[in-house]
Amino acid sequence: MIHPHWTQLLQWLDIPAPPVSPKESARTGYALVADRPLTPNQPLFTIDTDKILNIKTLTPLYPNHRLSATQLIALHLVLSRANKREFGPYVATLPTNFDFHPLSWYTEGSERALYLPPSHANSLKMLAVRFCNDREASYRYMVDSGLAIGLPRDEMNARYLWAWLCVNTRCIFHHLNEACSDPDNLSLVPILDFANHTIRLPSMTPQDKTSQICHGASRTCKAGSFTLLAPADIPTGVGEELYLKYGSHCNRVLFVEYGFVLRRSETEQPHCEVEVDDLVESMFEKQGRFGKWAKNILQAHDYWKDYTLHVAYPSFRLVTALRLHAMLLVRHKTIAVGDEKFLSPWLATITGQSDRISTEIESQWLTTLVDKICQPIITRAEIGLNRLRGKEGLGLDDVKVLWEEEMYIVQCICENVRNGGELYI
Repeated sequence: MIHPHWTQLLQWLDIPAPPVSPKESARTGYALVADRPLTPNQPLFTIDTDKILNIKTLTPLYPNHRLSATQLIALHLVLSRANKREFGPYVATLPTNFDFHPLSWYTEGSERALYLPPSHANSLKMLAVRFCNDREASYRYMVDSGLAIGLPRDEMNARYLWAWLCVNTRCIFHHLNEACSDPDNLSLVPILDFANHTIRLPSMTPQDKTSQICHGASRTCKAGSFTLLAPADIPTGVGEELYLKYGSHCNRVLFVEYGFVLRRSETEQPHCEVEVDDLVESMFEKQGRFGKWAKNILQAHDYWKDYTLHVAYPSFRLVTALRLHAMLLVRHKTIAVGDEKFLSPWLATITGQSDRISTEIESQWLTTLVDKICQPIITRAEIGLNRLRGKEGLGLDDVKVLWEEEMYIVQCICENVRNGGELYI
């Protein structure tokens, strides 16, 4: 079944008959599907600049604002949902709720948020902080500008959550301002957001040859109208789904930011990872004043946190931290805090002068990796999966995938260590 607001959207966009349309999908809600045969690189549709939601098109409607693009677009969506303001035909095609998204669980106090792995729960808390900060900024502007719509606080919060998640899950990167790194370089583009994600080719691309799809976003070199092209590699047949190819994101990011995960059959790729910051931080805390000193050293050299495990190997950041931890374990009786000479072999490994410190230290950090990181992850994954048994709820199958992925990754590493395999990238 086609989307119920599709015809009105096309009329508003002044696009008579594009070769694609959004069809219902049991797996994703809607999918962008070819209605007729498509040749490689065939233009699919063009969205005029004034039909794209971004800080450039919305600022004339909200004079004297100091909001970020995210805050401004979310504000407009809230008001559009209440008053059918500008961009109404597009707003009508957006999802009606985000019950599947973990931020919804978190803000509503759902027990589903309690079943997440620790690193995912921590990332979700950080996302919630971003959301709350944006919400308060938008609310202040609404009150100061006389735009408050008189809803009860709970209802208003629910509406802003919907609007903010529309922005966070559907905006594309769009080069609107001079600096490419400007956080306001983002847009909501009609039709484009019906397309689902794939990690494989073929996929659709923006017309600008320097564009790059990233996390469902298009990195373009100039503002203006937006044209999307059919996959360049092969023709597309009638009824085939058209995808956007995302950038390199692990399931933790995909789940927390966008509300979905990739099953392992889909993720035979180098982006499976487990973040282990909590375990590493605890290890150094247990080393007392030596651990505090080591933490300061890692911070000074930009090697504190962002520690990850990948299929069959740890990240270099983690290896670097584990080596320093191993040196403290092996040599703590012969060193003093602040001993710069003690650090020389370790520093040589991060500057590329040496591949390893010593056989003893290499053996020690491998033991620590298995005993203090991998085994605790296996244990908590087993507990997490047991807690999910018999539980039902939207998104809990995805949470199960997250736990299974953590278990799979650390089991691969443990097997590699047992077999004496290479643990470096």
